[in-house]
Amino acid sequence: MRIVLLTRTSRPSGALIAKKLIENKKNLVAIIAEERAELLKKKGSQLSIILNSLKNQGFGFTLDKLIELINIKLHFLLRKTKVYRGNHYLSIEEFVLDHKVPYFVIKDHNSRESQQLIRKFSPDLIIITNTRVIKNNILQIPKHGCLNLHGSELPKYAGLDSIFWQLFYAEKEIGVTVHFASCELDRGDIVSQGKIKVSDRDNEKTLYRKATQLGAELMVEAVTQIEQNKVKPIKQDLKLASRYGWPSKEERRLLRKKLRMRRKRKAERPIKVLHIITRLIKGGAQENTLLTVLGLREKGYDVMLASGPTHGPEGEIESLARKMGVNLVVIPELIREPHPWKDLISFIKIYNLIRMQRFDIVHTHTSKAGIIGRLAAKFAGTAAIVHTPHGHIFHSYFGPLKTRLFYNLEVVFARFCDKIITLTDKCKEEHIKFRVAPEDKFVTIHSGISLERFRNDSFDVDGIKAGLNIPLNYRVVGTVVRIEPVKGVKHFVDSARLVLDSVPDVHFLVVGDGSQRSILQQRTRDLGIDRNVTFTGIRDDVPELISIMDVFVLPSLNEGMGRVLVEAGVMSKPVVATRVSGIPELVQDRLTGILVEPKNTQELAGGIIELLSDAEKARKMGENARLRMAENFSDKRMMEKIEKLYKELL
Repeated sequence: MRIVLLTRTSRPSGALIAKKLIENKKNLVAIIAEERAELLKKKGSQLSIILNSLKNQGFGFTLDKLIELINIKLHFLLRKTKVYRGNHYLSIEEFVLDHKVPYFVIKDHNSRESQQLIRKFSPDLIIITNTRVIKNNILQIPKHGCLNLHGSELPKYAGLDSIFWQLFYAEKEIGVTVHFASCELDRGDIVSQGKIKVSDRDNEKTLYRKATQLGAELMVEAVTQIEQNKVKPIKQDLKLASRYGWPSKEERRLLRKKLRMRRKRKAERPIKVLHIITRLIKGGAQENTLLTVLGLREKGYDVMLASGPTHGPEGEIESLARKMGVNLVVIPELIREPHPWKDLISFIKIYNLIRMQRFDIVHTHTSKAGIIGRLAAKFAGTAAIVHTPHGHIFHSYFGPLKTRLFYNLEVVFARFCDKIITLTDKCKEEHIKFRVAPEDKFVTIHSGISLERFRNDSFDVDGIKAGLNIPLNYRVVGTVVRIEPVKGVKHFVDSARLVLDSVPDVHFLVVGDGSQRSILQQRTRDLGIDRNVTFTGIRDDVPELISIMDVFVLPSLNEGMGRVLVEAGVMSKPVVATRVSGIPELVQDRLTGILVEPKNTQELAGGIIELLSDAEKARKMGENARLRMAENFSDKRMMEKIEKLYKELL
């Protein structure tokens, strides 16, 4: 039986039907695709179409359609350039790159050109999908008629956007129908039908994919029935008929609300969550992410962590994640620096991971993973997308051009997620000030720590000092930090010289590593204080090292929150820290510590000297810090807020 397929370019259903026909050895002799762009041209310019869609259908619908089109075009390009060679096709033009079926693109399936092309191939059967109402001049050509695929259980929900309307009216199942086409839209005799159960987590995108898959299988069955002369068409009972047009913007908004309500019902399975971060070095963002993943797993979530490769002088927690049994996927191409080729490959890998695993929530962390991860999640139709920037890169990280690039990207990709978690209210205010997104997109959830690890009062302080060659009668001023320019460690080292001039029996401790370590070690030699400053490098015994500190210092130039301040606070350490970003939310000036201006070495040294010179003041500040941190910054409290947010989004 000779089959001609009539479909439309840049649509997935035609490609899936063609693939199924070829796989089942059906004789597909030609594919005639109506150019989607030509159809759009008839409705006006591209700008007017977008503006009209925004007006009538709303921003969410319009953005989804634009993303869908970009995804289809990108998939085509990747296959054409042989970057992607899988058997998943998003458009008919992509399908014909791999299959030598005669392929034609025309402006109108009802045109004389179309009629002549079809007659040239003398089809016994025409299959129609994703196109306009076909007129009699085409319907009369094939011997066995024309089969059409529709996403409902006809005669109900005939017309446009049938899956939307079935969801809107809370159908527990959606139908898929293969029927003979007629001049009246969706009213031909029925050949076969199937149903798909609707789960609480389904939406239009997931159901469209399921309906397209089932429809392609039903179409092959219908072709086989016709070949074997076993087809028994059933006339539609028009007493049951209903027909719908395009939903309005308000109806689309109402459906989104209905779906959120339905998702609040008891889940059929554990909620699946994917967390994505660029690398698992030793740092606040990474430790927060790992703690969140472990907390979600403990609460019964099905959670996976995706990360780029972990390397660098800062140390790593990837091995700890594996030791803790985290479901970890490493994507080698997901790197911190911009790299167009690797960025594209990492996007494809993350997109495929999300599609295959069908995550309910994708939660991204930090800038690079946030950009690629949010884009992939949006393209994959994820139900809820969350991003935690862990601070911002609007100053002190990069030069002006790179900072402007990342800022612009943050503004664009803020539209690709449902919520942005800021670690402090100050960070939220700064994002709003920089107009990254509207205020209602942000929620503040403080980064928590596992308090028990830092509550041990039995540390051997003298033994730890001895192990570091610190005189037992010396007081210790320390910091735990990545030794990078943005962390301000240079100013800590310079302040040490000033402190030692006033208080000579002090030793300075820098716990951590980074690109500036050797430079700053040389700086201590140049200042003549190298005997009073120890760089420990990466250490796993951070609580033990904080236990020997009399004053904790955080001299950052930019800081999302500074969760190490929580760790020091839980251990009753008074703090001298810079008045930047979210730090003032943790350190209450003159109550739990002393705040100073960033890059001000004199003021930093003055704060340290003040606490070293007044033991009672330092003790009271440390005790106040312990009470404040234990009450507000526990991992348990953080997890309660994250879970509450997830449930609201679903």
